[in-house]
Amino acid sequence: MGEKLSDIDALLISHEHHDHIVGASVISRRYEIPLYLNAGTLEALKKGNFRSGNTVLIEGGNPFRIGDIEVIPFSVPHDAADPLGFNLVCGHIKLGIAIDLGSSSHLVRERLRGCDLLVLEANHDIEMLKNGPYPWEVKQRVLSRVGHLSNEDAAALLKQIVEPRSQYLFLAHMSKVNNLPQLALYHSQKALREANNPLARVFLTYQDKPSEIIKMRV
Repeated sequence: MGEKLSDIDALLISHEHHDHIVGASVISRRYEIPLYLNAGTLEALKKGNFRSGNTVLIEGGNPFRIGDIEVIPFSVPHDAADPLGFNLVCGHIKLGIAIDLGSSSHLVRERLRGCDLLVLEANHDIEMLKNGPYPWEVKQRVLSRVGHLSNEDAAALLKQIVEPRSQYLFLAHMSKVNNLPQLALYHSQKALREANNPLARVFLTYQDKPSEIIKMRV
């Protein structure tokens, strides 16, 4: 991305699952970067080999600031100790991040409504998941209300939260086994058209390289 790890001011931890925290404690210790996480997530991490003395406890619904950015954490439905999504607000720009959630609660819809930039999970295609190689108990977990959003779920949520100010959408946490980028794009772009915002730009995110980098004027 062209940024130095030493220039990072903070790491926001959404929940304790391995794919979201691997490397966080090492980076925190090596570069003296504080980790912002809630008490439930910290307690869950302490049961493993997670080590970091540089933690800042946060709580869903209680805003805090990192530099000139206001961070608003909010609870999301997912099978973790106390998972969070985040709003980041700077000037007149509002960002929304919700990348591990199984359903859209009233709180989620309220926090993500009218974001200028949205990072939203589009994890799987329902039929690909049902007919794919995962064990049945894993399929049940992913499909549950505390699992992961499908392309269709993400599209339904988009139609409820998109407003004219919404400019950018990043589709995140896509399964390499149970999804195809073109399917995720199709459902999200269709939802944007039905929400009367066909001009919002949609980007993919990747597991092995950075996505597009967007610069927004505050």
